[in-house]
Amino acid sequence: SHPRHAAVKPVVPPPWLAGTSPPLFVPPEFESGPVPELEETPVAEADPAPMAAEPVVAQATDTPASANTLPARGTIEYVVLFGSGDGLPVGKIVHSWKMKNGHYLLASDAETTGLVELFSPQRLRYVSQGTITAQGLKPDSFYITRTRRGKIESARALFRWDKGQIVYGYANDRKVAPLSKGAQDLMTLAYQFAIVPAPGPGRLRVPVTSGKGFDTYEVEVLPEEVIDTPIGELRTLHV
Repeated sequence: SHPRHAAVKPVVPPPWLAGTSPPLFVPPEFESGPVPELEETPVAEADPAPMAAEPVVAQATDTPASANTLPARGTIEYVVLFGSGDGLPVGKIVHSWKMKNGHYLLASDAETTGLVELFSPQRLRYVSQGTITAQGLKPDSFYITRTRRGKIESARALFRWDKGQIVYGYANDRKVAPLSKGAQDLMTLAYQFAIVPAPGPGRLRVPVTSGKGFDTYEVEVLPEEVIDTPIGELRTLHV
């Protein structure tokens, strides 16, 4: 099932202030080609326009430090199937990560294959960069790029932890919202519980950005399961 989420109301700068800093953009190296190398120092960008204070709908609580770690580099490839049973291959997704000196880079590259690629080719890339803390992954930036029908759509989110705000959206439609402790993006949300275990079965409310929006996701955490895989039995957390 899909997580239910409640929207966090953005604070949009007035038109006469919106032009005081450059618009959000996605660097060309993030749009296509090989996944960029890990940047240990996030690229700085001019501060967004002032915003009014507004309460945050919900925030995730800190979790204790964990000894769980991922390898310094890794890749996981998924095959997307249509239909039941063996299904018809219609796409593939490659997740990759790089970790070094307390910093991380997570990427997801999805593309259509087979008949879907022939009639309606699409590409979708997520890239998240940030730091690794005792509370897990703390993103600094998140990029999303979608290519379909020959057109590229890109959006970006910048986490301004020191200012307590997140700037997100398309280059010509930038928004600002309050940023709460524990906020994640679509990539870090998938890996957060592998690094810092959830406090236990139950429901969590986590602020999450998709680059285009910023919502509060309700995540249900179920008991741990052991599943059989081609590489043996694996302990898994069902969320």
